[in-house]
This record gives sequence, structure tokens and C-alpha cells, in this order.
Amino acid sequence: MDDRDRFMLLPAGADIEAAASERSIIVQTRRGTSIPNETFAEEPARMRTPEARRRSHGFVMELIAGRHGQIGCRDVRLRREASARYNCHGMTFANRRTNIVHDADVHQVLTDDRYAEIRPDEVKPGDIVVYYDERGGITHTGVVMFIRRGPAGGTIPFVLSKWARHGEYLHPVGVFVPYTTFRYFREGSE
Repeated sequence: MDDRDRFMLLPAGADIEAAASERSIIVQTRRGTSIPNETFAEEPARMRTPEARRRSHGFVMELIAGRHGQIGCRDVRLRREASARYNCHGMTFANRRTNIVHDADVHQVLTDDRYAEIRPDEVKPGDIVVYYDERGGITHTGVVMFIRRGPAGGTIPFVLSKWARHGEYLHPVGVFVPYTTFRYFREGSE
């Protein structure tokens, strides 16, 4: 099992039926295209205990440390507790209300809402970062929150993103697993 499989698994002991989609909401692009989505039931109360939350956060930090060492963990901050109600795309494009599951639907949002790719030196707070796997599929999204000067004189965007079934984390753009590349986008005007 690779890191991606481990990262996306339901919590140990999770009821598959409880994770099944209970409904979807209306999500549309600016052009009126409906975006398929799924709103999942929250985990049972036993999964939201302080101990379960510590395990979830510990898992994320262990995953980062395994890829980036402890230095990679230094600037990663939990900002919102775990929730199954929404995923990273739902956080980025649907105000934390749902899960947008398919990368084709994220492409549709980017196209219909007139997001334009921007160069790394043009990034500013509010821009979107899209992470890709080795095949070019969209695997993760987040929102740039601020820019920090890097140790070598460059800049490091810090991103807020929802990590699978885990919480929302504020992190340097390059400290994320298991995705391989990322690009920045800015929403176009009407």
C-alpha cells in the first residue's frame, strides 16, 4: 500500500455505510454548469474524540516527517479539525460544504470560472494551488493564504488545504504528500 492509499483510507473501525453519500448539494460554476458532488455523513462520535483527533493529526505529521523530515513539520499548522463533510476541492471551491470528487469536475470549475495559470513569482494571497500526480491528474487543491520570504531570498507561498479525511492545514506549498507537482491559478474577472 503506498502513501496515497494510506492517506485516503477511512479511519480504522469506520462504518462503510456511515461514510456513504447521504446527499449532494447544488454546486454550479459561474457559467451555470452543475458540478457533481457528495456530502458524506460525519464520522460517528467515537471518531471525533480528542484521542481520535490526536491520532489523525499524528498520522499527518508522521507522513510529512517521512517525506520531508522534521524540518518539513515545523511550518505545518492544524487550522480546523477533521471532517468527512468536505474534501480539499470542496474547501477550495464550495465553501466547505461538500466533496468534489472527480478531477474532471475541478477542471470544469477552473475553466468555467476563468481561472488562469500564473507564474510562481506572480502568486498572491487568494490564488489557488492545484497539485497533480505523475500522470497529470488533479489530486489536491488549496488556497494561498500568505507569502513568506525564503531563506535563499525567494518566496514561499503558504497554503490552506483540507487533507483527505483529516483536518485543514496551513503549510508551505511544497510540503505536501503524496502529490508530485503543483501549479498556481488566479480567478478571472467577469
